Amino acid sequence: MENETLDLGKTPRWRIVDRAIQDDEAPGAIARKVGRCLCKTLKRVSKQLPLPRFFAAAELGDLGALRRLVRDYRQHPYARLFFEVAQGHPARDAVALAEDILRQILWKFLDQIAISSVGAKRIPRFSDCGGLIDEVLNIADPDIRYLARQIAENPGRVPRMPRRRNTEPEQLTEQMLGESLL
Repeated sequence: MENETLDLGKTPRWRIVDRAIQDDEAPGAIARKVGRCLCKTLKRVSKQLPLPRFFAAAELGDLGALRRLVRDYRQHPYARLFFEVAQGHPARDAVALAEDILRQILWKFLDQIAISSVGAKRIPRFSDCGGLIDEVLNIADPDIRYLARQIAENPGRVPRMPRRRNTEPEQLTEQMLGESLL
């Protein structure tokens, strides 16, 4: 099995986020795709790395153990990512650590997506990309925190996105209009 990579060109699952941005999809739809991509990425990585061992070492701030794991897993890109996050924040609580790792994965891909999306209808200039990515991240933030809590509770289990009904803005507006505000 080929190593999971942080390279957008070699990771087709993240291309759906890239296409969604280029196709001018709503930020909410893009945010849901981001969450699904994070879950699928973790599922694939969990087959290549012993995530509970990485999380335990990172949570304890044991950089020596993390260095050994990175070496044992042949400089796997996600092993190095765990080390980088743990190195910047030694001895963390599990939820904060998981959230930082998810955000780091996300930023690695969003940076590449931003570069590839410049020139699309929604993003004619690079400076236009920041606002869209910020909006997508704000919408995705509750899902990222949810996934981080799931990972912290059981690093050996791949987290799943929460099921949602009526999450489209138009559906929520119509639902709220039917409810009393008093």
